[in-house]
Amino acid sequence: MPNDDSQNQELKTTDEAKAKEDLDNVLKRIPKKERNEVRRIITSSTFSGPIPHPDILKGYAEVYPEAPKQIIENSIEESKHRRKFDDNALEAAVSENRIRLYLATLVCLTMIIGGVTLILCGHEVTGGILTGSTLVGVLSAYLAPFNKNRNSNDNNESEEKEIDK
Repeated sequence: MPNDDSQNQELKTTDEAKAKEDLDNVLKRIPKKERNEVRRIITSSTFSGPIPHPDILKGYAEVYPEAPKQIIENSIEESKHRRKFDDNALEAAVSENRIRLYLATLVCLTMIIGGVTLILCGHEVTGGILTGSTLVGVLSAYLAPFNKNRNSNDNNESEEKEIDK
């Protein structure tokens, strides 16, 4: 069974051949004097990546022989810096969430202990309201992300069903 790369290469080769054939058919309709100008205008290429295209690097090398090496080294250093920055940002976000969780736990425990203390001191209604509202608030805050994810999954499924129709 051929792998995906060979299949993609075959499709790309087929597409290129088809495009070349289409271009040749169009060029046959243009006067010979204008064909080269049209070919020059139509021909283009694209390149994407962290470093310039090798042909561009060769051009830099003609002007300054050390330029390609410096450009590649700079690209490597920039990649390392970006990854380090991303790691630090992720670590800071995790740390911030951990602190929020600890503080929320402390506040909830204080409210529950206060409510229980009020109940034990004879203020059953006030203590019950304080303890109950704290528990309801904590549970709703805890379950809200679960329900949000569940609802978004339900919405995605219903959108997919509408698309399929």
